[in-house]
Amino acid sequence: PDGRTLYAARGGNFAPGESATWTAYRIGRGGLTELNSAAAGGVGPTHGMIDRRGRFLVTTNFSSNEVVAIRLGRDGRLGEIASRIISASQPSGPPPPPGTPLPPLPAACRTLQRTADDQCRTKPHIALFSPRENWVVVAEIATDLISTYRFDRKSGALTLHDVAHGQEG
Repeated sequence: PDGRTLYAARGGNFAPGESATWTAYRIGRGGLTELNSAAAGGVGPTHGMIDRRGRFLVTTNFSSNEVVAIRLGRDGRLGEIASRIISASQPSGPPPPPGTPLPPLPAACRTLQRTADDQCRTKPHIALFSPRENWVVVAEIATDLISTYRFDRKSGALTLHDVAHGQEG
């Protein structure tokens, strides 16, 4: 929100053992200065959005099928993971430890020629805050889902609220 911090995601889409991180940079007249890096909480972070108060970065981890909220410090530094849940269309149960990759996807899942029976898992691809920031909406590809999560603006907790099925494709 202050316009002086840039966040960049890195790593983990399809390379086994590749660690995924977010890095915070201070934007200055002389360029970028790295503030810190922190684990993305999973593999393949794709999109991040900061709440208006600058307290949380909400992101999706494409390859490990997660939605994550990361706490931010007053100076923009990345803090601990406040909430980490498996995306709405995944089997229920406890999430794996942070950074645990899922088995590799079939080759067909890495192309645009997917079919309904090719064993591709859904992929949370973008997380957006609602205007009042009490909801996070996540678009998931491969299953054409839009998932809505309650977002606790104080704690960063995410709770699944509802799943809508979009038009196929």
